[in-house]
Amino acid sequence: MNSDNTTRRWFLALALLCVAALTGCGYGPVSPTGYEYAKAVYSLSNRQSADRVEEVRGRIEAAREAGELPPHEAEWLEDICDDCGAGRWDKAQAAARRMMEDQVSR
Repeated sequence: MNSDNTTRRWFLALALLCVAALTGCGYGPVSPTGYEYAKAVYSLSNRQSADRVEEVRGRIEAAREAGELPPHEAEWLEDICDDCGAGRWDKAQAAARRMMEDQVSR
């Protein structure tokens, strides 16, 4: 390996590290409506209420369509609903909790 390749690899690794540090690993700030839905999805996943997943998903979609919920937040919440629907309750609960916890530090 020549020194040009080594230098490029170090530069790429450093650039990726900087991007990761700037963007963070969490959800970032969410709207009050997004926070309320995060609480609802957290409760849903905590209780493993499979029968309510589609109801909550429908409410999230309606809030997005009404302009009450930003599209990116609706996508995050729908991803969590997908985990609930697939029986990945722990993953869904952790994601909803992370979304709420990210608001506490702001």
